[in-house]
Amino acid sequence: MRRWLLLSSVVLGALLGAGILGAQSSADYSLSADASVDIPTQEVSYDGDTFEISQTGVADPETTFLATASAPEDADYVVYVVDREESIRQSNSASGSGEVPLDLGTLEPGTYAVTIEQNGTVAAMPLVVRGYDLSQDVPDETTAGTETEISITADAIHGDADHERIVLTLWDGSEEHDITASRADGQRYTATIPAGTLDAGTYQVVSRAETGATAFGHNELVGISETTTISVTESATSTESGTGGSGGQPSTATERATGTPTQTSATTSPTQTPTVTQTPTPSSNQTTTPVSTTERSTQTPGTATTPSETTTAEPTPSDAATPSPTTGEGGSFSKLVFAALLAGVVGTLTIRRRS
Repeated sequence: MRRWLLLSSVVLGALLGAGILGAQSSADYSLSADASVDIPTQEVSYDGDTFEISQTGVADPETTFLATASAPEDADYVVYVVDREESIRQSNSASGSGEVPLDLGTLEPGTYAVTIEQNGTVAAMPLVVRGYDLSQDVPDETTAGTETEISITADAIHGDADHERIVLTLWDGSEEHDITASRADGQRYTATIPAGTLDAGTYQVVSRAETGATAFGHNELVGISETTTISVTESATSTESGTGGSGGQPSTATERATGTPTQTSATTSPTQTPTVTQTPTPSSNQTTTPVSTTERSTQTPGTATTPSETTTAEPTPSDAATPSPTTGEGGSFSKLVFAALLAGVVGTLTIRRRS
């Protein structure tokens, strides 16, 4: 019995010494930094484990980076700075939660990993040692149906810095778009967001200077800008303007007003009256005074047809209003003819009686 108890004590001590029992869960540890920028949520692989990260630390060469560690109270651990080849470059021991200073010494620009080691890697975050200072000019708002340009400036701050491309990234939690910028002039670049690329919503925007190499499963960075936001509104719907009535055909009232004088012009009556009303002149009355039956039969066709023309002519409003100037003389002429005929008859009867 004593031997069994002694063996159990030895095994338990060995396990505790090895940290197998009593080891903290990786969920109890995390890393952050005040000098950091938001990035699209992604997974980083290190030391056989995968870590989900949504921000990266940023530091300049030959400075001290302050990492903030969150850990169980009185837990002892070591914070490391590891390069893309997973070689340890800097380290510092700490206990519990708090800031852990890391002297970057002469580290060259690039992407590194900051890790917490406590019986294995329990937390990790990327760290960009800058070779370029990136700034971006992002509008507050744009429209989904329009092309949007964003200007990016990349100023070198380290003599050994080099980059292959400048990439603009936009994301909103469900969408992520990478747009490679083109050089405009000097250190200024332009990233063009094609019309219709983004749906309506609010997007975070960050610019990166990439070397073309990979680090921890992602493109290595030698520069990163601060993160800002852009609001995308719905595409404006163009509406066609309606046609106005005042600029089209003239109204019916206008047509009537302009048409009436033309159709019933008062100036037509004076010009039509002389041609329509053809009455014999006083001289024609004298020439057509009948002396005998023979004389009446020798009247000219024009003189004989004159009365019919007068009676068959289509009267105009002016004809009805204007009396014929020969109406009175026409009545005297009829009396004269009747008297002549009567005198002839009386003369004939007198001759017969005498004979």
